[in-house]
Amino acid sequence: MPTLLNLCTCESRGSTSSSATSTSAPITQSRRHLPWQEIGKYDETIGTWRGTPPQRAETDRDVALKALPAEDDHWDEYDEEHVMTTSSSRVATVDPVTNTYHRMESGLEDDLVTILRARHDTRRIKAQDGPHPYVVEGTPHEHMSDVLWGTDDGSNTRFAVKPSGPTAERTRGEMQLLNNQLSKESRDRFVLVTDEEITKGRVNLARNILHTRKVLNDLDTARVHEALLGMGGHARVWQLAQRLPDLYLSAVYTAVCDLVDKGLIIYDHPKPEDVIFSWASWVRAVKKGKKR
Repeated sequence: MPTLLNLCTCESRGSTSSSATSTSAPITQSRRHLPWQEIGKYDETIGTWRGTPPQRAETDRDVALKALPAEDDHWDEYDEEHVMTTSSSRVATVDPVTNTYHRMESGLEDDLVTILRARHDTRRIKAQDGPHPYVVEGTPHEHMSDVLWGTDDGSNTRFAVKPSGPTAERTRGEMQLLNNQLSKESRDRFVLVTDEEITKGRVNLARNILHTRKVLNDLDTARVHEALLGMGGHARVWQLAQRLPDLYLSAVYTAVCDLVDKGLIIYDHPKPEDVIFSWASWVRAVKKGKKR
């Protein structure tokens, strides 16, 4: 299960091979940028990186209001946009790559979606997929998956997201029943994830990678990579910043995250999923010549 949430399980988009496994992001870029996107392009006319204007996103599901007003009540679009109800107040995020507005039921689900968005083998994400029927001792039941994750190979993983505890243990048995009903040829599966898999370390690294993709500079990335190789391929992030005093600290940090994203370096820690990536973190260059 933990391998599903590791951010580095695919071929790199920036390198042809590697021999390490880490929590970096996979690099098969399957979800193409929309035509209006010009993320990370440097515009000499304005002396900075070009941004993108706000865009209206499509929702991955419709969420109805808790109650509709009576016919004689005054109602207009402004009122509707500002009504907050139990069913309309949810955690939401926009994926700029697919221009999709995801509505989740909890912050833990949002963290899972953040991790999945950082993976390059992600083809599709959908909140609240189902219902999926199953039978227990002759009694029919239905399960609503919290997050559907579709990948480039055509498989779909349906996650149940629960905090650790008795509820998660009950849901684990439900996942087993649902998986038992799948055909042997199916590549789909039902999986339970908790805060033990959706760790702060994984979520933090995923957020850094997603931000880096918007502001990266290929020249800075190349310089930081060269500097790391010149230091024996193993250094702390702040040591790389000292090595390149003409670069802003933020530029060095962005370049390091880009290298992690491209699979050229790894976050070198015994348990990287449990520790927040920072300036004090060790990074190691990935050896070339071997396939992952």
